[in-house]
Amino acid sequence: WHICVRIAYVFFPTSALNTSAGITALFNCFSLWSVIYVWHRLSTQKLGFGTISIYSLFLLFVGPLSLPAFNEYYYAGQGSGNIWHNPTTIAVKSFAIICFFIIVYLIDAKKTDKELIRTYLVLSFLLLMSVFAKPSFFQGIVPGFGLYFIFVLITKGFKDNLKRFLCIAACFIPSACIIGVQFLLSFFLHSNISTGAGIGIEFGRVLYAWTPSLLISFVLAFAFPIIVLVINFKKLIQKTAVKLALFYEFAAWSESAFLYEPGIREGHGNWLWASYLSMFIVWLVFTIYYFDILNDEQTSQKKRIVNLALGVPLLFLHLLFGVAYWYSLSSFT
Repeated sequence: WHICVRIAYVFFPTSALNTSAGITALFNCFSLWSVIYVWHRLSTQKLGFGTISIYSLFLLFVGPLSLPAFNEYYYAGQGSGNIWHNPTTIAVKSFAIICFFIIVYLIDAKKTDKELIRTYLVLSFLLLMSVFAKPSFFQGIVPGFGLYFIFVLITKGFKDNLKRFLCIAACFIPSACIIGVQFLLSFFLHSNISTGAGIGIEFGRVLYAWTPSLLISFVLAFAFPIIVLVINFKKLIQKTAVKLALFYEFAAWSESAFLYEPGIREGHGNWLWASYLSMFIVWLVFTIYYFDILNDEQTSQKKRIVNLALGVPLLFLHLLFGVAYWYSLSSFT
C-alpha cells in the first residue's frame, strides 16, 4: 500500500490525503472484483452477473452484530472481516481472497501436477505479493492449511493426497523467507517499529481487554455463518472450501487469542489482523453456499423455509450494523 501511494503521488502530485484515499479505494475495488470472480467460480448455481455483483458489494460491508449492553465497542473484541481504518489490511484482502480460492481449486483439481504448474506459480507469486502487502493472511493460512492437510491424510490416507499437498505447500516457501525477515524486524530486533520484546503467549491477553466474553463475541461475529452451518451441516461439510475455511479460521483465531506483542505495542493487537481476514473468508464461503442452497432445486421446501426464516434476518442485521459502522467512520470529523 505504501509503495503504491508513493508511486501514485510521484505521477499525480496532489495532496497526500487524496492520494492515499484513491489508492485505498482502488484496493477496495480489487477486493470487490475478487469476490465477484470467486463467487462465479465457487457457486454451483449460476446467478446473473448483476445479482452476484450486488451480493458481493453487500458482503464487503457486513460486520458483527452489536450488543452495547454487553460490549461498548463494536468491532474491537468481536472483530470484523471488513476493516476500514487499516489500509494495509484493505490492500491484502484481495490477495487473500484469490489465494484462498486457488488453494481450494488445486486441492479439488483432477489435473496432474504437471498440468497445474502455471497455477502453482501464480499462487506462489500472489502469496509473495500478499506478504509484501501485509503478512496477516500468510500467517493464518499456513497453519490452517497444515491442519487441513493433516485432517485429509488421517481421513483419506496418503494415496493421491500427499504429492498434491506438498506441491501446494512448496508455493509457500518463497513467502516464508520474506515473512521470516519481517517477523525478525517486527518482534525481535529493537528498532523504530519494534521494541524487540518478542512474542508473548497467554490466552485472551489482548482480546479480554476489549470483550468480557470471547464466546459471546465470537457468536456476535459469526451468527449468520454459524446458523447456515448448523442448518446445512451435512451438505456444507462436504465442501473443500468450507473445511479449509474452518481450519483457517481456527488457526487465525487461535493466534489472536494466544499471541500478543509484549511492551508498549501490546494494546495495538497486531496479532489480531489475521483473524479479521479469515473472518471475511468464512463469510465469503458461507454466503456463497447459502444462496446456492436457496436457489438449488434439490433443496427441500422445508429446508428452504428454515434457511430463509433464520438466515435472512441475521444476514440483514449483520449488513445493517456493518453499514452503520462504516457510516460512523466515514462521517467522523
